Amino acid sequence: MKKTIIVLLSLVTVCQTFAQTRLGIMGVSVDTIKVFDNTDSAIVLNHGTLVGVTPGDNVGVTASAHYAKVGADSGIAITVNFALTGPQAQSYYIDTTVNLTGTILKRQLYNDSIVLDSFKIYDGDSLCPILYRGTPRNYVTHHILTLVAAYFNDKNVGNHKEVWVRYGLDGEDVDNYIAPHDTLLYSSIIPRKTVVVGTTVVKSKTYDGTIDAEVTYEGVIRNLVWFESVQFDVTAGYQDRNVGTGKTVYLYYTLKGEDAANYEAPDVGMVFGGEILPLKLAAEGGEASKVKNYDGTTIAEVTSPAKPVGVLDGEQVYLTTMANYEDSTVGAGKKIFFGYSIYGNNAANYEAPDSMLFCSDGEILPVQDAVNQVTDRSVRLYPCPAHDYVNVKCEDGEHSLRLYSISGQLVMETVFEGSEFTIPLSLDPAPYIIYLDQTPLKISVR
Repeated sequence: MKKTIIVLLSLVTVCQTFAQTRLGIMGVSVDTIKVFDNTDSAIVLNHGTLVGVTPGDNVGVTASAHYAKVGADSGIAITVNFALTGPQAQSYYIDTTVNLTGTILKRQLYNDSIVLDSFKIYDGDSLCPILYRGTPRNYVTHHILTLVAAYFNDKNVGNHKEVWVRYGLDGEDVDNYIAPHDTLLYSSIIPRKTVVVGTTVVKSKTYDGTIDAEVTYEGVIRNLVWFESVQFDVTAGYQDRNVGTGKTVYLYYTLKGEDAANYEAPDVGMVFGGEILPLKLAAEGGEASKVKNYDGTTIAEVTSPAKPVGVLDGEQVYLTTMANYEDSTVGAGKKIFFGYSIYGNNAANYEAPDSMLFCSDGEILPVQDAVNQVTDRSVRLYPCPAHDYVNVKCEDGEHSLRLYSISGQLVMETVFEGSEFTIPLSLDPAPYIIYLDQTPLKISVR
C-alpha cells in the first residue's frame, strides 16, 4: 500500500541580506513506498505551492526526495529538498527541508522457459534433472544469483509425475529481492535396470517331462541404489523338455522387497551346453514259449509281452518284447533272454530296458521231432529265395503272421484270412523267419 505524506508549512517571510525574500511552501507530497531499484530517489507526487511570492513575480519550485539508503528496508529516512525556478527566482530563497520515513520493498524476480528432463532413471531421491534453467527477469543489479531446484512429490517410479520447481537467491543483493514463485511442471521416473552375475545351474539332467533346470547358486544382484535392499528369485529352464545335447538353459529373474517396484528385473540369462538324458525304463512281466523246434534261429515265441515301468503320466511309450535263446542249437536247459525296443509318441525321450534273463530251462527240439508242415505241403512259401515279395499258401482260415530277422527283431506282424497271402518285401538280403500261427518257416531274401 502506498503512503503519501502531505507537508503544510506556515508562511515565514524574513528579510534577507541582498534583498532576498524567504519563502514558505505548502502541499508537498512524496510517495514513501517503492520497490527496490538500486537508487535512493523517492517519487515526488506534488512539488508544493510557494507561499510569499510577490504578485506579478514568476517563481516556481522543484522538490527532490532521497532515501537515506538504497537497499530494501522499512523506516528509512527520506529527505525532501527544494529548488526555486523562474525569472525572479534570484530575489527569493527557501531553506525549508522536509524529513519523512519510507519503505523500500524487495523486488520480485521472475523466471520463465525452464525445461525439465522428460524422465530420469530411479536413483532413490526426489530430485528432478533440469535441462534448461530458464531466464531470470526483473533484475536491476548484477550481484544476485538465482538458485533453481526441481523436486518430485516422492522418489518412486511413475509416469507424468508432478514436479515442483523451487527458487532461491544468493549474492550480495540477496536482501533486496524476492525469489521467483514455485512452478508446477511434470516429468517421469523410470525403473532402474538391475543385473545379476554369477548364477550357476546343473547343466545335465535325466528326462522328467519338464524344462526345469536346477539352480545351484542364485548369484549377486548389481546396480541397486546403495542404501536400498532388493532381493530376487531365479528359475532356470531348458529351451525345450526333450532329450538332446547342446541345449540352452535360460535364467529368469523376478524382484522382491520393499523397493522392488522401482527396479526392472535383469534380462533373461543364458547358459549354454545343457543336456537332457533319456529316462531309462524298466520292464515287468512277459512270457515266452520255452520249447520250440529247431529252425536255425535263436528266436523264441513271445506269448505275453512285458509292460514298461517308469513312463511319465500322460505319455505314450510302449514296449516290443523279443525273446531269444542263448544259441540256435538243439538242446535243453537253455537260457532265454528278453530284449526290448520302445515306440510311441514320446519314445525318443526314453531308453529301452536292459535285456534280462527270462528262464534257464528253454529247449530246442530236433527237426525230426517236429511236424514238418512244409514237407507235407500244408504250407508253401514261394518264390524261394524271395526278392520283392513272398507268397504264403496254407490251409483256409484265419492266420497270424510274424516276420523276424535272424537276430530276433520283429519286422512285420499281421493277421489275414484265407489260404493265400502275399508279403511285400523291402528287406536287406539275409535269412528271415516267418511264424505262421505257431509254425516257424525259414526264407531267404536276396
